[in-house]
Amino acid sequence: MALDLDAIEKEIIEGRAMPVKGTLSAAKDFIVETYQGKFFYKQYQVREKVKDASKDAQVSDPEEFNEMVYSLPATANIDINIPLETKVASEVMATLRWRNLGLLSQDLVHYDGQRTMIFRYMEGHSFEKVLDGPYNPDAFSKVLNSLHAIRKIAKKHQNPEVLHSDPYANNFLFNQETGIVVPFDSSK
Repeated sequence: MALDLDAIEKEIIEGRAMPVKGTLSAAKDFIVETYQGKFFYKQYQVREKVKDASKDAQVSDPEEFNEMVYSLPATANIDINIPLETKVASEVMATLRWRNLGLLSQDLVHYDGQRTMIFRYMEGHSFEKVLDGPYNPDAFSKVLNSLHAIRKIAKKHQNPEVLHSDPYANNFLFNQETGIVVPFDSSK
């Protein structure tokens, strides 16, 4: 059965979809339920990099400011001149690559070829919530195991594109009930 995109968009437009908040994502994210099941809808929004990086401060030389911000160790590998649609395509390809290599990943059910992706819904919450809660060494070990599994596959295939390029806590989904960790946002 083909995915009913109209039903998903109708749920969002009519306010019945649940917005996902508390992320640093440049996307509008929703959990949407239709007669076909539950989905995670992600649509990236075009944004002005200088404004985002400067947090509304006045910047006299935006080009120099961006050069400085994106030369720091944490941001040095981010090329801000790549079109948004290319970045989204890279995320889609990384997700599919992980799945094809046997790594746990989101189940991509739709990609519009531009800025919108739809995944089958997965129970859980970001690992950041685990870190903000009571000490949980078992969960922490599972996230590290997930990261090491990705690294092991990347080394085996001698392919650095398999590596997680943004492995911060919000990019790992943790299901408390099953103990399963699923990495996502696998490409910048």
